[in-house]
Parts: sequence; C-alpha cells; structure tokens
Amino acid sequence: MFYNIRVKSSTNVFIVDEIYCNQVEVLSCSFPMSALNSVDGKYKLPLNSLIRAQVAATNGQGESEFSAVNTVGVLIQTIPSAPVLKPIRIEAQSTTSAIAIEMPEIVSLSELAGGSEITSYNLESNQGAGSVFYEVTGESIEQLNRVIIVTTTPGQTYKFRYRVKNMLGFSTAYSTEAEFKSAKAP
Repeated sequence: MFYNIRVKSSTNVFIVDEIYCNQVEVLSCSFPMSALNSVDGKYKLPLNSLIRAQVAATNGQGESEFSAVNTVGVLIQTIPSAPVLKPIRIEAQSTTSAIAIEMPEIVSLSELAGGSEITSYNLESNQGAGSVFYEVTGESIEQLNRVIIVTTTPGQTYKFRYRVKNMLGFSTAYSTEAEFKSAKAP
C-alpha cells in the first residue's frame, strides 16, 4: 500500500509530488516548507497561507478517491527576515564599564518573524575592536530576553548587531550595526 498526496498551489491547481513521500518504511510524506513557499518552486504558497492537501491510498485492489481538502492545519512559515531596527542603548542601565543593549522586538507570528514564534534573540559584538563579531548571547543557547548587559572596557567603542531565530532557523541577515562608547552620559 502507498499514498498519493497532492497539494494545492498558489494558482489553485493540485500537484502530486512523490519526491517527498517515503513508501518503503513508514508510508509517510514530508514536504519541506522551502518546497512549498519557494517563489521558484511548483507551489509558490504565500506566507501564512493554509497548506491545502488531499490524500489517496493505493493497494493491490486499486486506488481510492482523493480525500476532501483539509480546512485546518499547518500554515506556510519561513525563516525570519532581517531585523529592520538596530540595537538600542539603554542609558539608564549603562555605566562606564557596562552597556545595556536592547534588541527591538520582532513580534512572533508576524511576517518579519516568518509567520512563526521567535525562539531566540542572538546578540553579537565586535568586543571593542575590528570587524569580527562574537556571540554575546542567543546563538549557542536560545535567549528570549531582549535586554542584555554587556561588560565593557571604559572609554572603548563597541559595535553590536542582532538577529532572531524561529523553528526554521536564524533570520536572513543581521540588523544594521549600532556603535556605542563605554561611558556614562554626563
């Protein structure tokens, strides 16, 4: 026995694509989100649209009719877009040896979030010199706290950037870099 799955494309045509079905071990089909929402792909489904599908089974007696089209289920999601705002310095929490950085919120389930929940904010710094950036937080361990206190050397200038992550991965790019001097405003 095996299954045929057909998915409705953005042009309202149902397409059967057996490449994503495993008919040997578990009788299952698994479509990567990128195959469904790619502008160059067969389906071209827009963000947050319902994935509409039908199933038919085949065995030694023949093939069944396709099922009714689902009316609930999974929505198209993608990796987040690059944050549009750069990191912000929180003056009230900064000192001569620490800079308080806020990463502006990317609202979960929004288009910027790729239609999914944000699972981490990844802040990086150049550690006060050069163009190489290093993780401050949020890459190796998921971090939803958007305000981070970074220990700094007084008088040194630091660059910061951030990106966000959802269940499909990190944003397509980093935010614009922000530059702050480790000093207290007079």
